[in-house]
Amino acid sequence: MVVPGGWGQIVALTGDDTFSAPSSQMYMYAAASDDDFLADQGSLYAFVSDIPGVNDYGDLSGSSTTSGSFIPVPRAIALGDQTALENWSNDNNVFQFIRIEDIAYDKNDPRVVYFADTGEPRAIPNPVTGRLGRGPSGTQGPYPNGRIFKMVLNQADPLVVDELSILVDADLGGYGNPAALHNPDNLDTSLNSLMIQEDPGSHNSFPVGQGPAARVWRYDLDSGQLEVVAEVDQSADPAAVLGAWESSGIVDASSIFGPGAWLVYVQAHTLFVDTEVRTVIDTSRTPPVTATLTFKREGGQLLLLKIPDS
Repeated sequence: MVVPGGWGQIVALTGDDTFSAPSSQMYMYAAASDDDFLADQGSLYAFVSDIPGVNDYGDLSGSSTTSGSFIPVPRAIALGDQTALENWSNDNNVFQFIRIEDIAYDKNDPRVVYFADTGEPRAIPNPVTGRLGRGPSGTQGPYPNGRIFKMVLNQADPLVVDELSILVDADLGGYGNPAALHNPDNLDTSLNSLMIQEDPGSHNSFPVGQGPAARVWRYDLDSGQLEVVAEVDQSADPAAVLGAWESSGIVDASSIFGPGAWLVYVQAHTLFVDTEVRTVIDTSRTPPVTATLTFKREGGQLLLLKIPDS
């Protein structure tokens, strides 16, 4: 996400995801101009806390905060593979989140950035490393629902972070709680709202009739009120557990469709509108392995969602 913070250069933020949470960091890519940005003539940086002992998701709680900076990633590491980047981040005490999903800046002050971390039940403290690690299957750690973080970039220098804090701590809702925010995924903002979409994990899916499907939440940037404004309709597959589908990719569309308009899409993960059976040969194995696979095309919809006063 490019942040229009008025620094006289192109500044973009991106999360990182190895799909083996917790192993996610916040990176910045900065370049002198549009052309340099597109030609990869900029530099990659990684967020590090000013407080050495506050270096991962579990080290922040409640109203606690930290400041920090983005440190340069060696270009050879930046151009290398995922393993090298992950190892370098651990060696250099880069702040470890669990799984950063999406990022949005505040339309009133673009230096204020919000990002979703989906959380992970298997994320637990590792007494050897002093950082979060991944427990075995079935682990029920303290971070099942995720958080919304708030990061404030310095007005004069985007590499300086004035403050990192927790805006919404859904983990406090615990397991099996229909009222809790479940695994925030995609975000966007308007002048007065932060919109949050859920992508529930299996631990936040409910038998039919016993809980919510995936929802869209509105966080009022003025009052701090958090409320559900929409819920995915899974009635096309009545047997699917609630939360198996998700809405995703929310975008403020008010400039085109009027106040309170948002574009969202639904990923109907259990509804297959087309299937194709193929026989494939994996020649990378010795001897080659032949398998019959069923390829599935999911249902889905792009929706125009209108939420008054959002």
